[in-house]
Amino acid sequence: MAEQKTPKKKLVQRVGVIMPVRYQLVTAEIAYYMPDHPLVLQLYIWQKLDMLPELRELYKFLEFWEKNIDGPLHSVRVACAPIVSPRELRYFNYEIKIS
Repeated sequence: MAEQKTPKKKLVQRVGVIMPVRYQLVTAEIAYYMPDHPLVLQLYIWQKLDMLPELRELYKFLEFWEKNIDGPLHSVRVACAPIVSPRELRYFNYEIKIS
């Protein structure tokens, strides 16, 4: 019986760092109640590279928030954007000399 090879995860090299393709830039808009003024909502923007669909970094941050920060959460809106890949970059024949 022939051995089946498990497919390796596709990796992309960007700026000297090898990252799995499913990493994306995750932005979370976190609305929370101000501790001193419980009727006032404040917004906090959080952004980090995270893996989809798990969003481990975001969940880790939200757990930290609930344990250590006084402002109770109201809502979290999440947006994801792919990281710029080499095929999306364009080089122009233009040079700027700084002296």
